[in-house]
Amino acid sequence: MAIRCESLGWILLGGSVAVAMGLYSTASRANTASPSLIAAVSCHHRASKGRVSCELEMSSPDGWLQWTDLVVVFAPHFAAALRERVAGPPGVREKSQARIEFSLLATDLGRGKLVVRGRAVVCRRVGADGADQCEPVSSRVSAEVLVGPAEFRGEK
Repeated sequence: MAIRCESLGWILLGGSVAVAMGLYSTASRANTASPSLIAAVSCHHRASKGRVSCELEMSSPDGWLQWTDLVVVFAPHFAAALRERVAGPPGVREKSQARIEFSLLATDLGRGKLVVRGRAVVCRRVGADGADQCEPVSSRVSAEVLVGPAEFRGEK
């Protein structure tokens, strides 16, 4: 009987320590604000049907970008995305900025809105021991896609 009670005591003590460690870990994460991701997307104007070149630029003032990609959320009916997900450049690690180039295929003239979601893993050194903490972040941005003559775009 004594062995059982002693084992139960160790189990309860171990459980209490685990709960306390979990609360400490959660509290220290709560004191650290999540990193931010700044993103901007743009597309070149085209006078006729064909490939529309676009690029997404991302940066984080809070750390470095460990990994990046983009997902096309919405493309205009006249300019479909050639790929709906595009991975970021392989050499992005340890840099605070990244640029991802991608293309749309314009099958008709038109003006419409492109929406993409830039995604990244932002890492930074935190704590007294300088350990790396990495978190996924994303930013949804949009741009106007214009395919047509200068008059169509409102230029003269």
